[in-house]
Amino acid sequence: MDLQHYRNFIAIVEEGSLTAASRKIHVAQPALSNQLKAFEKEFGTQLMKRGSRKLELTDTGQILYKKAQHLCELESSVYKEVADCVSGAAGTLRLGLTPSNAATFFEGLLLAFHRQNPDICYELHEVVSNEIIDLLQNGVIEIGIVRTPFQVSSQFEVLHTKEDPMVAVYHKNSAWFNGAGDSLSIVQLKDVPLCVIRRFEPMISDACFQAGFAPNYICVNTQLITNLMWARQGIGAAIVPLSSLEDFNHESLCCKQIEDASLHTRRAVVTVKNRYLSAVAQNFLNLCKKQMN
Repeated sequence: MDLQHYRNFIAIVEEGSLTAASRKIHVAQPALSNQLKAFEKEFGTQLMKRGSRKLELTDTGQILYKKAQHLCELESSVYKEVADCVSGAAGTLRLGLTPSNAATFFEGLLLAFHRQNPDICYELHEVVSNEIIDLLQNGVIEIGIVRTPFQVSSQFEVLHTKEDPMVAVYHKNSAWFNGAGDSLSIVQLKDVPLCVIRRFEPMISDACFQAGFAPNYICVNTQLITNLMWARQGIGAAIVPLSSLEDFNHESLCCKQIEDASLHTRRAVVTVKNRYLSAVAQNFLNLCKKQMN
């Protein structure tokens, strides 16, 4: 099937009707209708159904839509990589990073790279670690920024930053840690309502169980900012990596480091071994190595 047909299918989905898609991509509506029918015949299933106001995807249509996006992104990346070989000064950095890394990573490495390379464009995928690894394997992104703990196979090259302790962030009027010094032991988290990022929940639970108590989770989620919102309201203490607070400042919050080495994490820059990196991605990777050293 011609990749243009996949692009046309994406347009139909995103515009919600054949008429609107036809106007957007300048392809006759009967031709789009025939392409949609050909898709449904080829895959042997209905891909779209008419809703109350627009065309809606079936479950199988949703699968095709996501795969079509990947196919078109991969095709686009081929042209971008060739262009990078010609110029090297312009192009697109295709990067994946976890939501907990997004804000501080922008203020640090990403902003520094942009200032050095003002003509670079960015395709950022802010998703959880497992999805970043999938995007790397599928060639949708070239570099992934994740945080330990995570599992990768030997097909990946991993660069680690220095260790990063966990901290408890809480409202200054909360009485949970009255009398505590500049840091906390894991035992001092007992009975405190905790807000944690989902991927850190197992390691935090293990540390608490090792200390002889079960953690009191009030919120487990994927977004750092969500946990800080709970903390700002005095509802719970957010347990987050220290470096994630580098550019966060709120006068109502206090922060204490948790003295437990098992809770230390590290940022990691992940690439696929022996896979071509565009000039843009290689330049960014070089900056990462320089900063880490």
